[in-house]
Amino acid sequence: MIHRVSSLAALLGAIVMGPATAQETKPPAIAVTATGSVDLSPDYAIIRVGVITRDPQAGRAGEQNARITTAVRAALRQLLRVPDDSLPSAGYSVVTDYDRDRRPSGYAARSVIEARVHDLTQAGPVVDAALAAGATQIAGIQFESTRRDAARLEALGRAVEMARREAEAMARAAGGRLGMLVEASSTGPAYPVDRTSRAMSMAMAAEAPTPIAPPELTVQATITARWVFIPQ
Repeated sequence: MIHRVSSLAALLGAIVMGPATAQETKPPAIAVTATGSVDLSPDYAIIRVGVITRDPQAGRAGEQNARITTAVRAALRQLLRVPDDSLPSAGYSVVTDYDRDRRPSGYAARSVIEARVHDLTQAGPVVDAALAAGATQIAGIQFESTRRDAARLEALGRAVEMARREAEAMARAAGGRLGMLVEASSTGPAYPVDRTSRAMSMAMAAEAPTPIAPPELTVQATITARWVFIPQ
């Protein structure tokens, strides 16, 4: 695992020092924003498989879609050795279809199956099996890690460490030292930023197995902290 820490203090760090007056209640402060990053490898993938069927009649488009979707689900269930309820539907629609001149030409039925793959070496075979069974689209491949929450906490800690180092350096440069921590906050939940989401079609189905290379994931956490500045 590789740990990286970056800081935005050069842009957002500031020394806030107001004029000394009898009415002043807030001491001068140093504010810093910093980002901590943690790299980790994914340990599972979510693959969304789509089936699109078209017909002049809505009912027939839906019937065709149901038949192919059932075949795709059976193929994935056999490959992954999982029960049917572990391959949930992630979407379904029947809408008016249009030709190139934007005139109604029938109906299009679309269903999406979501497969969670815990053995990443099976990602390529899942794509191949789905396409061979009649799927018309791989709507997306999302790589994830069960360590994401732990990685976020680690990234938060590293962001705080970097923020304090930045603040201490700013205080020394300003001719003083850092006092007590006044405030600290983080900006929202962190998600892996190096996700792979790709669309594939039946034209990609070939005799050779589909190569799926999992990327490294990066979890980031950004904090803003403010310390009292003590002039010397």
